Amino acid sequence: MFRFFGLVWNASDPHQRAVADALANRILRVDQYWKLSFDAAGLRAIVSRGHADAADVIHLRQDSGIVLGTLFQSARSASAVHSIGADETTRIVSSAGRRLVEDYWGSYVALIRDPSGRQQWVLRAPRTPLTCFSALYEGVHIYFSRTEDLAALDIVPLSIDWTRVAMCVVCGSGGARGPALQELSEVRPGECIEHDVNAVHKRLYWNPVSISQSNIIEDVDAAAGAIRETVQTSTYALASRHDCIVHKLSGGLDSSIVACCLKDAPRRPTIICINDYSTGPDSDERIFARLAANRAGSELLERPRAADLRLDACLSSVRTAAPSPQFLELAHDRPAVNLACERKATAVSTGVQGDATFHMHPAELAAADFAGRHGLNSSFFRVSLDAARLARTSIWPVIGTALRYSFLGVKLDYWDIQRQCLQMNPGKNIVNAELLYELASNQDLADPWFRSLSDGPPGKLWQIFQMTSASAYEDSFSRPTDPEFIHPLMAQPVAEVCLRIPTYTHLANGWDRAVARLAFAENLPPQIRERRTKGGLEEYAKDVLKRNIAFARQLLLDGALVKERILNRSILDRALSSEPTRSSVTTAMLLIYLGVEVWIHTWKSGSCRPAA
Repeated sequence: MFRFFGLVWNASDPHQRAVADALANRILRVDQYWKLSFDAAGLRAIVSRGHADAADVIHLRQDSGIVLGTLFQSARSASAVHSIGADETTRIVSSAGRRLVEDYWGSYVALIRDPSGRQQWVLRAPRTPLTCFSALYEGVHIYFSRTEDLAALDIVPLSIDWTRVAMCVVCGSGGARGPALQELSEVRPGECIEHDVNAVHKRLYWNPVSISQSNIIEDVDAAAGAIRETVQTSTYALASRHDCIVHKLSGGLDSSIVACCLKDAPRRPTIICINDYSTGPDSDERIFARLAANRAGSELLERPRAADLRLDACLSSVRTAAPSPQFLELAHDRPAVNLACERKATAVSTGVQGDATFHMHPAELAAADFAGRHGLNSSFFRVSLDAARLARTSIWPVIGTALRYSFLGVKLDYWDIQRQCLQMNPGKNIVNAELLYELASNQDLADPWFRSLSDGPPGKLWQIFQMTSASAYEDSFSRPTDPEFIHPLMAQPVAEVCLRIPTYTHLANGWDRAVARLAFAENLPPQIRERRTKGGLEEYAKDVLKRNIAFARQLLLDGALVKERILNRSILDRALSSEPTRSSVTTAMLLIYLGVEVWIHTWKSGSCRPAA
């Protein structure tokens, strides 16, 4: 896994310069694998020694900065950028880094400075699993990819942000949309932090709302061609840096699409597919995984999920900026990581983000998007019927929704979506009602893309909400030696193409992800191409929770979420008992609560300050 520190300070301030020197020395002493990769007035970059090769560290000329991670020239290029010349460096610096977003893509964080040293810019790639957080220490801004690395320095006292913790409880790991520690902030995807001698400014260089309303691709065949070309090229590019890759193949549409693209990658890395299975109506997808692996010509390893999975293993997790889905990490991610280490694979690939990027739901708003663009023409009723079929409802509510948004002046914004998500939450009756109301109206929790939003098709806004809510998170069980995770369907070129395809095109003929199905129709077995069901872990999760119920009850019933009045103890007690209950809390929600509680415990038993 890629790890870095970036230090930014006012080069003309002697105190800040001394603090930056002391910080760099402290980082380099705490772990033998850290290496100073860039050092100039006002800016330093320190990376893990194991990742200081040309593919991961790209130096700009004239001491203008460094790009940490992987960089590709354009959407049509499958070759990584290893060096940047003097003229291109000048263009990148003069654009304050914006040129990287407009003319390149990849998984990177760029640290840039102007020749005078009076300005610095920190830019995170628009679509990347590489996290970037920041903290302030005696005037020096510390940027880092792994919160455990900052915590190991023991210099910044950290305290829990209970509002964001509550969002994680209600909405899952993506609910906080940022760190749940008060002293940390996140550089959001596509965001640039500009430093000068007087102030710090945040600027959005990549706005999915604006992208979705430009160069729209309505024709199904044209959209399919664009998706096919972009997904293939992005997969080829991400795979080009690896000789051996473990691919998580569920047998669903998205992971199967990535598998067939890996098959044709020009560099032809060795691909080992892994499929985890367990008992239950939706937990064994081996029949589909076999079809996909056979079509892709890849080795397939079928592994039963651990029946004796111990949830108390979560207590040994590393400290992260926000709660993460620890049960899924243990049951779903770590087996692939362990296999990669066994086979000396340097990457684990997935079909993550396919549902949101290719647009799976909600279908009801597709007709509203169509009416807003074309009015009530002869095709409107066909689109409405397709949407109703997918939403499993009558056509009349769909038409009513379309009329409401298209002709009655009703607008959908971030807070409407946030409120609807909170209202739909199956565990809302276990959460403090006043807290739910507060979260639904808290505009500080919104993504920056939505804060200045004045208009947009409601279905497309929902798609963007889903694409951005699945932002990268830190793995609670990560090790510095872990392989890289690559997510081709999360790549910037793929996201931009799919954003420009209207929701009603994505859902053509009453199929979710219809354009993606058409794009890879010749590469996928018909059983997968026409599959409408999705796998799940509910039965397995129930078995695991049942075996670990004593641990779960002890941690949750006397835990911080109850003491902070986020969860209702009596309802929680009944939900964790074997007795019948009217509670709508699912096993998945209980495991989310447990993960959040473990996260709180990890920080309170470490260097975190007591909650105020």
